[in-house]
Order: sequence, then C-alpha cells, then structure tokens
Amino acid sequence: MFGAAGCTRRRRGQALETAIIEAVLVLLREVGYEAVTMEGIAARARTGKAALYRRWASKADLVVDVLQRCLAPMDAPPDRGNVRDDLIAVLRRLAAVVNSPAGCAIPTMTTRDRAFVELVAERVVVPQQRMLVEVLRRGIERGEVRPELPLALVAEVGPSMLLKRALADGPPVRDGFVVSIVDDLLLPMIR
Repeated sequence: MFGAAGCTRRRRGQALETAIIEAVLVLLREVGYEAVTMEGIAARARTGKAALYRRWASKADLVVDVLQRCLAPMDAPPDRGNVRDDLIAVLRRLAAVVNSPAGCAIPTMTTRDRAFVELVAERVVVPQQRMLVEVLRRGIERGEVRPELPLALVAEVGPSMLLKRALADGPPVRDGFVVSIVDDLLLPMIR
C-alpha cells in the first residue's frame, strides 16, 4: 500500500474503523480494560489518536461502541410461540456474544471506571434485560408465566448465570448450559 512517494496510504472509513475495532479487541484480551489506552489503540491500529477522538469522546465510549458492534441486535425479542423457546433463543444470543472475540475479552473488563460501567449498563445490559422482560410479559399473556412474577429481577437471572460461567470457566459457554438455565432454573421459577 505505497503511493508514488513511497509513503503508506492512510486508511479511511470502514477500513480504518475495522482496524480500530480489531485493535480494541486484541488489547482487551492482552492487557485488560484498565491498561488499554487511546495511545495503545492508535498504535495498534496504525493511526493517530486524533482519528480516535474524532469518532469517540473517550476510551470508555470507544470500548462500549466496539462491544455494541459485536453484539447481536437486542431490539427484537424472538417470538417462537412459547416462553421456553423464546428464553432459550435470547440466552443463545447472549451466549454467542460471550463466545465471540468481544465476549472473550469480558474477563478483562473489571474496572472502577464509572463512565465505562454506566455506558455498558445503558447500551448493553438494559437492552438485553428489556428483551427478556418482553419475553416474560408475552408469557404472562399466554398463561405460561405467573402474573405476579418480578419481571425485572427474573430477567437478570439467565444473563447472570451466563456471565458467571464465562468468568469462572472462560468461553465457550456450551449450549447445554443455556438450555439447563431455562429448563432447570427459569421455568420452575416462573410457573
């Protein structure tokens, strides 16, 4: 990629963003969130810090954006006709994230960075919890879920179990474990 003067051509647009995303994921796995810096990301992506700051206000904003880009969309809850299949579908989506390159970096993301924690909650945790609450609400409407169920609290159980397994044993989280969370834990809890 050399021009007539022998200089490396600048990457722009999607090529640059891809390099930045890859740099973030590699650095998260190698050194953990706390040790990742904008300088390190820029060096790894072979760009300048200014290119990062034009797109993201902070390291927290950049890392959360990378995580969001790697996630399966959490805006449309599945509707397979019954609460069991819907819960399994949602938890499989989450397991796929945990098993992905971005998810493999999860164990390194323990931090006291309040901005990062708040962004993860707002952009990652709340949308998946909303989807699970919607699945449970539809289950109530179909008579499969008891109406007095504390939906928000129950919606935390499956993802918490997935995350605990990923942190304790590392990825991959196996599909049998996902099905077991639903069949052995959630279904007895919600009926």
